[in-house]
Amino acid sequence: MKKIVIERQQSLLKVAIKKNDILRECFVEEETFSPKVGEIYKGVVKNIVPAMKCAFVDIGFEKNGYMALEGKKKDNGLKKGQEVMVEIIKEDIGKKGPKVSPNISLPGTYVVLTKEHTELQISKKILSDEFKFLVESQISKPENIGIVIRTKAEGVDFQIIKSEVEELITKYEEIHREFIYSAKVGPLYKDNGILSRIIRNYTEGGAEIIVDDEEDFNYFKKIISEKKLDNVHIAFYQEPLSIFDYYGIEKEILTLRHNKINLPSGGNIVVEKTEAMTVVDVNTAKNIKLTKDEGAVLITNKEAAVEVVKQIRLRNLGGIILVDFVDMKSAEEKKQIMDILRKEFFDDKHNPKVYPFTELNLVQITRKKYGKSICDFVFEECKVCHGSGEKVALNYLSSIIKGKIERILKEQQVKNIYIELPSIYEKEVKEDVLSFAIKLGATDCDLYVKFEEHNYNFKVEPIIFHSQLENFKNLQIFSSNLMRI
Repeated sequence: MKKIVIERQQSLLKVAIKKNDILRECFVEEETFSPKVGEIYKGVVKNIVPAMKCAFVDIGFEKNGYMALEGKKKDNGLKKGQEVMVEIIKEDIGKKGPKVSPNISLPGTYVVLTKEHTELQISKKILSDEFKFLVESQISKPENIGIVIRTKAEGVDFQIIKSEVEELITKYEEIHREFIYSAKVGPLYKDNGILSRIIRNYTEGGAEIIVDDEEDFNYFKKIISEKKLDNVHIAFYQEPLSIFDYYGIEKEILTLRHNKINLPSGGNIVVEKTEAMTVVDVNTAKNIKLTKDEGAVLITNKEAAVEVVKQIRLRNLGGIILVDFVDMKSAEEKKQIMDILRKEFFDDKHNPKVYPFTELNLVQITRKKYGKSICDFVFEECKVCHGSGEKVALNYLSSIIKGKIERILKEQQVKNIYIELPSIYEKEVKEDVLSFAIKLGATDCDLYVKFEEHNYNFKVEPIIFHSQLENFKNLQIFSSNLMRI
């Protein structure tokens, strides 16, 4: 059974998915006004660029959305100034606006309504002829929309499926009415974002959802009851230590700052993310057997294939991913690597596609990306090493330390706190100590901070004994007395 851990942290919602107690995927969603994947907007075509096979659409956001034009007709029948209803399929990145599509879809737990086609389709994984007959004979829909029955619908009370179809059709008709009668460009439909996707895509086969926010708890409780998801359980976490810290997820996330990942055989993979694509290099490194045994190449590549998929999913990588495996000549060995990649991607909901080896032993993977990588929020460029590496953002690190301090205050009621931090944070902390104390929620405490060279871990402990205070007095950077003046 999957364990889904959700932490709401001010304007940030973090989600971790564990399977067999192994962290498989991480997502993060920031509460901003920018368009998010799955939202539907009314837009106006501002410009059509046939050479780029692209149209730019004003959706009321500071950056125009861009729409790919498909088919033989370079303009797809669009005209400048035309009103269009579009769905966000990729969030804005840097200077580039969000990617939009006219192929609207409204996903439910068991059914998807779509404008991409106008048929009633049933998942190919559903084999029951009786169920198929029931769907075809009892599900009705308007002629201008398509309905897709998802795999997880099989075996569910048919009335629930029928009700969801009617609910989605009603919702689409409301959206379409607003599109026609609304005078302004802007959002027509927003769902519960990442929370909705969790129920739709990550609860098949059963799941335990653990949340630390009462509103999120009530949302899931209501959905689980309405959809009769008997194999999905919800729990409310109320301990002072952050939920990610409690389940050991925070520690695993922090390891993602390393772009080099060692393999059991002694080899490694190096993940390099660029604006255009992600490149993964497979190295033999310390696998000294390679000079004597060609079979060791296959072992390294097999381990790398498993790790590559793990890192892609954990880092929520999307777009084009190029993997440079160690050279192999055997077609059978290449097939084994392809089988591993496809097996590891089996339950990935981001529609990954793995293409055959090229003559240069390169494998291309494409994958849709929903939301942003948690790495974008956790890590930032390290100026100490002149941009050659990343460090945990101080804001993020402060949020982890804050949870540990809250636990100390609740359980031991000690107001003297000792913190060890890597020296790369010394300048940033000392430039504004008050802000640092506020971020830690520790303005009622006395803070003693030691900055350690060549140490990338951190430590938070209570100072209990007077002798400790004497030893640490030169490390004090903040006094609670300052807040009483």
